[in-house]
Amino acid sequence: MPEYPKVPRLTDYLKSANAVAYNPVNYFDAWSLSKDGFKSQDNADVKAVYGLPATGPGPGKQGPNPRAGQLECTGA
Repeated sequence: MPEYPKVPRLTDYLKSANAVAYNPVNYFDAWSLSKDGFKSQDNADVKAVYGLPATGPGPGKQGPNPRAGQLECTGA
């Protein structure tokens, strides 16, 4: 698994405990835990509903929010 520099203290702690961090690469990444350890689970159907790729990073480039201007507080 890749290391995430955004959490260096956690990464260092896990290394010191000989533990592996299972960080998601994309939304809705899934794992199961059994007596044999963690195993990645296919979650492509759920990801497809949200327009995400079955594997790898995502989502891609986001377009403009169609509700932009309707969500902000007016201060009134």
